[in-house]
Amino acid sequence: MKNWIIVFALTNLLFPIPALAESGTIDVDVGDMPVSISGWIEEENAFTGNIRLTANGSDINEFLFIASDLKPEEGDRIIGRQNVAILGDLNLKKGVPKNLHITISNVKDPGIYRGWIELLLPDNKKSQFLNLTLMAKSRPKLTLLPGIDKISLKLVNSDDILAKLVLPAAAFTDRWEIQIDNPTMVDVNVTSSSIALTGEKTGYQLTKKSLSLPYDEKILPANKISVLNLTLNRMEIPADSYSGNIYLIMKGSTDRLTIPIAINTRIGPWRAVLALFFGIILGWLFRYAQKKEPQSKALKYVYRLESDIRKTDPGDQQILLPMIEKVRGEVYKEKLETVQAELKAIEARMQTLKELREIEKNLKTLGNNDYVGQIDSIRHKIKMKKDEDAKNDLEGLLKALRGTLDMGQEGPKENLKVVSSANEAAQASKRAKEAAEGADELKKQGGQDAIQQLQQKLKNSIIKIANNSDQFQAETALWILPPLLYLILLLLSLAMGFRSEYIEKGLTFGTNPFGDYMSLILWGITTDIAVSGINGLIGKKEGSTPG
Repeated sequence: MKNWIIVFALTNLLFPIPALAESGTIDVDVGDMPVSISGWIEEENAFTGNIRLTANGSDINEFLFIASDLKPEEGDRIIGRQNVAILGDLNLKKGVPKNLHITISNVKDPGIYRGWIELLLPDNKKSQFLNLTLMAKSRPKLTLLPGIDKISLKLVNSDDILAKLVLPAAAFTDRWEIQIDNPTMVDVNVTSSSIALTGEKTGYQLTKKSLSLPYDEKILPANKISVLNLTLNRMEIPADSYSGNIYLIMKGSTDRLTIPIAINTRIGPWRAVLALFFGIILGWLFRYAQKKEPQSKALKYVYRLESDIRKTDPGDQQILLPMIEKVRGEVYKEKLETVQAELKAIEARMQTLKELREIEKNLKTLGNNDYVGQIDSIRHKIKMKKDEDAKNDLEGLLKALRGTLDMGQEGPKENLKVVSSANEAAQASKRAKEAAEGADELKKQGGQDAIQQLQQKLKNSIIKIANNSDQFQAETALWILPPLLYLILLLLSLAMGFRSEYIEKGLTFGTNPFGDYMSLILWGITTDIAVSGINGLIGKKEGSTPG
């Protein structure tokens, strides 16, 4: 019996029985069970995981890797088993851990996918089953719709009636809808927003008091166009041109959506209109000053001559000042046709009176009182504006003085003074006479012109009475058309100026008050002058047409 046992043991040692031999197995690292892979769809080769295997019992030259389809928790889009692969040399040394890579490709949609993999030993048909979980993520991505990828607003910080009449409805926008496209298959969570806008001319920075976005987090659904409401407080936005960006912060993304924004804000139109009318008033005053220039010149002449008169003898002042006051009244009434001639006459009379005083002085020095009465008579005639009589009397006085002084009654030096004064007085009297005659002639002409105008009016009246339609046309052309044309041209020009300087060019009107208002004031000035000139030309053209 013992011999049989010994023979069996030796035989078993030399020739092992295969059925009793221990086969190898594959151990999976505990940390890799189940197999979990995650990544971003937008990234290349994003879905790769590691698995650590160890051969147990014996070396494993090769094993089979078998994968199932990966099915989503939601939806029905399956990732086929052919897209699941293991990379690396599939041989394992007994007891030596080895890292292998599992890759999943052709992942299109985000979500959680589940399946399994099998590690199969072909020689003994033993399998190692492992659960496989894929978490496919999509990075948040937002875009603006084409054509509205920049916000551009033209606002007015006023709600008055005039503003609503002249400006478009868009200028009164209090809310702007920002349309945002979420092209991904996952919801995007906008966690916060920020707005940065600065005035180009003033450097003023807009705050949340001026414009704002929703403060709470907002979920933008997947594959949909959502709206974010931008709230605008126009009254808190000073006039200026603002530019900057709106920033949207998304959960799970290091990127942010940047939305360019530009806002042009102007003040209400009332101040612009007032500036225009102020310019018109200045233009009217300018034209008025031009119109009154002849009157101003005549009045200056009056004041200058009055000043000279007040430097003369008090007796002469009593004669001349009433004359100057009468001429001043004519100047005030703009009766300027004869003023110049009358002032020259008064100036000549003043000179005559001054020379008469000089004659009196010289005669008094000589002790000669023979001509006092004659001199007083000449003064009286000057006072009565009898310049012709005064001239004749002065010539007679000059002859008498020459005759008397030539007889040798007085010294030669004193004689010369008297004769010279008398001669100057005579010349001044002559000038006074000529000036007075000129004034009279102008008055006659003015009277004749007035008579002729009256006759023409009477003639026209007769014609108008004979033809009522002609009368209506003529009266309309005289009394209605000129002011109507002026008003129409003025309003049209004002409208053009307002449109040009405020509506079209004035997107930021009020930012630079001096420049903005001055442009309108100058427009008003030139408008009034131009319209008046045009209307005047029309009037002249109509007036030159024969009736």
